[in-house]
Amino acid sequence: MKKNLLKKILVFTLILTSVAMLSGCSKKLKKINYDESILEFKFDESKKTASVSGIKKKINKEPIKQEQKDEITEISIPETVIKDNKTYKVVSIEKNMSSSVLKDLKNLKKITLPNNIIISQYAFAELRSLEEIIIPKGVKEISAFAFKNCINLKKIELNNDLTTISANAFEGCENLEKVVIPNSVVEISSGVFRDCKNLKSVTLPKNLKKISTDMFYNCESLKSVDLPSGLTEIGGGAFYGCSSLEKVDIPNSVTIIKSHAFHGCTGLKEIKLPKSLDTIERYAFKDCTALTSINIPASVQTMQEMIFDSCTDLTINVEGKSEKPSGWVSGWNRISYQRDGFITTNWNK
Repeated sequence: MKKNLLKKILVFTLILTSVAMLSGCSKKLKKINYDESILEFKFDESKKTASVSGIKKKINKEPIKQEQKDEITEISIPETVIKDNKTYKVVSIEKNMSSSVLKDLKNLKKITLPNNIIISQYAFAELRSLEEIIIPKGVKEISAFAFKNCINLKKIELNNDLTTISANAFEGCENLEKVVIPNSVVEISSGVFRDCKNLKSVTLPKNLKKISTDMFYNCESLKSVDLPSGLTEIGGGAFYGCSSLEKVDIPNSVTIIKSHAFHGCTGLKEIKLPKSLDTIERYAFKDCTALTSINIPASVQTMQEMIFDSCTDLTINVEGKSEKPSGWVSGWNRISYQRDGFITTNWNK
């Protein structure tokens, strides 16, 4: 009986030690002893590196209870971990399928990361209590789905070494309101802010060339966005369902607006199309019901079908053309639910 009691006290002490070392960490954690850590690691002996692979189920052969894990609200991933008197550099959070390897920490609100760590796919996905994270120096990429469905994430700081934000990285982060993306970022992949329903403000990097497919899909609180000069493409569904978006000024470098780019932007009242524009694809402005006037510049050579479908109060002014060019399909200004219905179009304006 005494032996078992002592064992349980030891285990509980180790857990408390681990929590104390990992918690309250606005500062970076230099090192931790593997035996004292609640974190599980995958070790590479040849490279002397380690990756965070999960949360331990046992310490000293005794199970760690879920209620003990639930006490942890903050952690710091260490720079190094010591095991069997050997020191391993912590280089990454392990990739997992569909959710984070830290998912057992159900009340985790804040994570501090070491410099240069690799943020793998789904690294923090489904951490539904997470509120705050700083992406440290040396991190060049946030991998796909890294923060997917972190529904309480409110604050994220991105570093100036970051170059790539991969697909759906922040999808479903419903409480994220503001994001400042540093100018070091040159690629933002598809669906990065999809379903971020409370996102109100985004600062885009000045060297960005493309608003990718579904980048702001269903960001229904987004009121305005400053598009960087030098942008060449607005991808399919890029602003789909951004119902609070009221005004868009497209820079004089964009050559193509792809299908459904502004579909469902029901609050959009003003949009300026640039003289660089060559192509507008199908349904690009479908259901933009607040739009009453738009000018199509003379540079546009290709117009696909029903671009302004359901925009019943819209008047289109076509610049520099007295009739439909050959690259414009016959139903480019048609309204689908009205038989033989077409939007009022003024030519050669």
